[in-house]
Amino acid sequence: MLAIVDAAYDLDPAFGLITDVLASTGTRTKQACGLLVGDLQNGGFPRLLIPSSRKGGKGRKSVRKPVPIMATLAAKLHAVADGRPLDAPLLRRSDGTPWNPERMELSRLFAEVAKRVGVNETAYCLRHSSIVRSLIAGTPTRVVAANHDTSTVQLERVYSAFISDHSDAVSRKGLLDTGRPAQANVVALAGRR
Repeated sequence: MLAIVDAAYDLDPAFGLITDVLASTGTRTKQACGLLVGDLQNGGFPRLLIPSSRKGGKGRKSVRKPVPIMATLAAKLHAVADGRPLDAPLLRRSDGTPWNPERMELSRLFAEVAKRVGVNETAYCLRHSSIVRSLIAGTPTRVVAANHDTSTVQLERVYSAFISDHSDAVSRKGLLDTGRPAQANVVALAGRR
């Protein structure tokens, strides 16, 4: 994914930034385009307040949920947000206009980047990669679902192969070792219990 993000920055710094957000958060393109300057929480633990998708029908209220980001991305976002109104679009094209997810421009630019790095993917691969990275890292499925604006049922349905393939290391943490512990590992407790 780093090669894709680097190639996006090389193609166009503004496109690189939105690609960086997509790769880092795993959000959908439409949600990234909906980010406002006020959605950047740039403190000791930087986050973006990602607007929820409108999936699920009309009348679903859009809420903004905090998703952690790295300090390096927060610094890049702060640089483009500095001094702008809180209700202004956070991510803008090089000419200063907001990205429009309804246009094919983002898809066309991503196709160009994918060709440059030699992958046959759409921008949605950034979302899949983010979800799989989180699952492999042992992040609880519920947290992964919340950070990616989806459900645990959907994650388990789509990503079950990745969950089971990489669950061994996580599962081992909870195993009971009935072998005799080495004497050096036995610590006497003070007092009787």
